[in-house]
Amino acid sequence: LVPYKGDDIAIRSSLPFLQSGNLELDIFGDGPQRAELESIVATHRLQGCVRLHGWVDHQELKNKLSNYDLMIFPSIREFGGGVVLEAMASGIVPVIVDYAGPSELVDQFTGFKVPLDTKDNLINAFQTCLERILSDSKMLSEMRESCISRVNQHFTWQAKAKKVLEVYEWVCGIRQENPELQAGFKSSL
Repeated sequence: LVPYKGDDIAIRSSLPFLQSGNLELDIFGDGPQRAELESIVATHRLQGCVRLHGWVDHQELKNKLSNYDLMIFPSIREFGGGVVLEAMASGIVPVIVDYAGPSELVDQFTGFKVPLDTKDNLINAFQTCLERILSDSKMLSEMRESCISRVNQHFTWQAKAKKVLEVYEWVCGIRQENPELQAGFKSSL
């Protein structure tokens, strides 16, 4: 729990939905920002709908993931975004900042992207996105399957090995067609 992960943004953008009982928020992890997050929760009397779990063993967390529909991930410093892939592999639809690694993993069928902006604008944009999601109950169920499919098709070790082989064959002249490096992106020299 550090400022650039944006857990405070997740709480603040969720505030009206938490207070109305339309959303519950679980935060996993620990760090120097925990006291600040606990203060936000106490100030807004959110103890019944926001839970700060602290550090949780990876296997235990993996077992808990089946209980969630949505991942609010306002981090602004994720070069790879492995946590986003783990969520998607579990059928959890991510809401992310359109920046760096996570923005390359999520498309319009598998999640939501909020433009990188100031903290206040991020809070507003995440809130608007959450409002849209909560207004259409079918949206998440349709996207869950797309998340799982995208991870299986592009991001498993087997899928990555296949892609490396395609690039190798292309570089060696065995393959004529440029390999698709990621859905929608062709390589070039």
